[in-house]
Amino acid sequence: MSAVPRPDREMRLERSVRSPDGAGGHVESWQEVALVWVDLRPASGGAGTEDLRPLSRLAFRGLVRGVPPAHPARPRPGDRLREGARLFAVEAASEADPAGRFLRLWLAEEVAR
Repeated sequence: MSAVPRPDREMRLERSVRSPDGAGGHVESWQEVALVWVDLRPASGGAGTEDLRPLSRLAFRGLVRGVPPAHPARPRPGDRLREGARLFAVEAASEADPAGRFLRLWLAEEVAR
């Protein structure tokens, strides 16, 4: 890491929770598991379609304070970060430095156009 990280954006870490729907399937909802401060930087962007709808996809890199691997507040793939109405899917997470003081996150924000 060349510069001192500045996690300055307050975001909510959410995790998917599945509940039975009573008809043999399940309903997915999101539960807040932690409040985290993130140093969020844009990485790249693109456009495509999903279910025949135009979609903009933006990639971001995030940096958060390190959390032990088994701790529930540690971001993991499949989680998401929420900042107001904006949602950032966590695609990957790894230690950003050998001491584990920070975690680097690979995030994606998808926006319907």
